[in-house]
Amino acid sequence: MDDVARRSGVAKGTLYLYFGGKRELYLAVRLESMERLRRALAAVATAPARPLDRLRRTVSCLLEHVSRRGALRGVPPHPDVRLEPREARQWLRRRGRLSTVVRSTIGGAIAAGELRRIDPGAGEAMLLGIVRGVHDQRPLRGDRIVEEAMELFLHGTAAPSRRYAVRRKVAR
Repeated sequence: MDDVARRSGVAKGTLYLYFGGKRELYLAVRLESMERLRRALAAVATAPARPLDRLRRTVSCLLEHVSRRGALRGVPPHPDVRLEPREARQWLRRRGRLSTVVRSTIGGAIAAGELRRIDPGAGEAMLLGIVRGVHDQRPLRGDRIVEEAMELFLHGTAAPSRRYAVRRKVAR
């Protein structure tokens, strides 16, 4: 709390007027971070652009967020933080609102015929997993990392000549 007070230019006692302690401050910062990301993604989702361009910008926003904040998960990043029921409800509400925006962007691309028909929730999970995965690849930066994530999301990892439709075995 001393460091936060010093960096924010307020007295430590002032922080305690707003936050009961480190835990409350930590959760408030994490929740506000999620809300900022949701607002940025909502602006992208409603921008006048092709659905895949909105999806590409969504990936860019997610990667920017991960680069600055170091987390993109549905639970607090620090394993020592165990949420109380009230805190968990707040967290899940914020996470749900963020998820709705990502799913609507994916749903828009599906409706426009730019993505095949998949469950938007499954698409969101895949997209977030890809974003986390490509973020961990330190040599990739900027537009290159966004394009890598989009390529993985749209086409998977099979070489173009190796792509094939999965055939289901028919019971005889």
